[in-house]
Amino acid sequence: MRRPFLVLFLACLIFGLRLQPEPGDGVSLVREGDAHLALEEYSFAARAYRQAALLRPGSSVPLLRLGEAFLAQARYDRAQAPLLAAYRKSGWTPELHLRMGQLYQGMGLETEAIVQWEAALAQDPHMAEARSQVGWAYVHRGAWDDARVTFEAILAQWDDAHRQRWQAAHYGLGLLLVQEDPTAALHHLQIAAGGEDRAVANKAIALGAAVERVSSSTDAVHAAALLGEAYVRAEAWSLAERTLAQAVAAEPAYAEAMAYLGHALDYLGDSAKAERYLVRAVQLAPTTTLTRYLLGLYHQRHGRPREAAFQYRQALKLDPRNAALYAELGNAWLAERQYVDAEVAFRTAAELTPDHAGFQLLLARFYVNHLIKVRTYGLLAARDAARLNPTDAEALDVLGWAYYLVGYLGEAERALSRAVALDPELASVRYHLGVVQRQLGQSAEADYQFWRAVDLDRTGYYRLRAMRALDMPAE
Repeated sequence: MRRPFLVLFLACLIFGLRLQPEPGDGVSLVREGDAHLALEEYSFAARAYRQAALLRPGSSVPLLRLGEAFLAQARYDRAQAPLLAAYRKSGWTPELHLRMGQLYQGMGLETEAIVQWEAALAQDPHMAEARSQVGWAYVHRGAWDDARVTFEAILAQWDDAHRQRWQAAHYGLGLLLVQEDPTAALHHLQIAAGGEDRAVANKAIALGAAVERVSSSTDAVHAAALLGEAYVRAEAWSLAERTLAQAVAAEPAYAEAMAYLGHALDYLGDSAKAERYLVRAVQLAPTTTLTRYLLGLYHQRHGRPREAAFQYRQALKLDPRNAALYAELGNAWLAERQYVDAEVAFRTAAELTPDHAGFQLLLARFYVNHLIKVRTYGLLAARDAARLNPTDAEALDVLGWAYYLVGYLGEAERALSRAVALDPELASVRYHLGVVQRQLGQSAEADYQFWRAVDLDRTGYYRLRAMRALDMPAE
């Protein structure tokens, strides 16, 4: 339940009332913005910060917070102006360096981001967020010694009170120490696995299991390849590249290690070298499913779905009951707008694994998102996906939208409301629920859901649709 003052504020916003702050209300408006920011209500936060900036023209605080709200939405073009305005008012502060680093990181300027975070730490060595950010940037760029020193500094300076940074630092040290000291790595991973951030905890659990498998291997090259694969699954690309390169150097005909190496290099931005390794891996092992699959993923990532489909079909000749390959083939055909072939591929994946919620959901999304056979097949597939995983917000989102498309508004609202309760940060369900509520005549509730979609969507797809529903100007 939202607090009453937030509901009142929302109603005033929706119906166009203009709350005129009294002189001196700039501080209270900043606090109001902070409350919205904590709830991830970024649009309401931005409105409060803009008003505060007008009332406190000499203060950089509202501008910093406004930039932070835009950064949280990945709206980097909108974040830059208030951050630069904050600099003009107050010069460089640790918080401004932190936010500018996040801006540069979002723009893909990693070196510039690190410079900003290091500058923040030079001014305030106890800024936990900046130290954590710079540590992960070092991991990504392959500066492992610097990363290790950074994570150790986090554990030395901050204790369990800084739970999220503390857990991430243990996980980072676990990643870095696997080859050098597996026992110490497992210690850090076990601590990270018990932390509150479930995404980090799950990664720590998976990597810990991989470390135990690697430790039991008597073949050093095979152990390196296993570890490299584990790093790939953890999306620790620079560490994967280092470890897999060692395996390939020791055994140049190791096709699977070479394919994973190419996959890692692609995510590190070296697409030309990645393609050479992937093609060579297929040449070395043309009858290996993995090499074909990873080359197919490479083609798909680089906008070549027809070439991707060829590799998936070749892989399916080797492994004709592999549902994951059929799912990727369906995605490739979708990119080619070959909807009949895509439907066959998605249906085959679902039929091969009738008890797998993920493949049923993929089939349901195909029908529902592309408005194909929604009444005859899409609704049935969406019901199956929700039945197999009744606590999955994404499955309930697709089910609710399918109900809406076939005209069952009551069922749609119930399914979508359950999805919101399960995952309040899922932008698509916020937008879909807003559409349904507007059809039901619940205008104020619908507008609130559209605002939430604007706030939560970091890709822009649902944000733009929600903005149109709110009659907001295009960005």
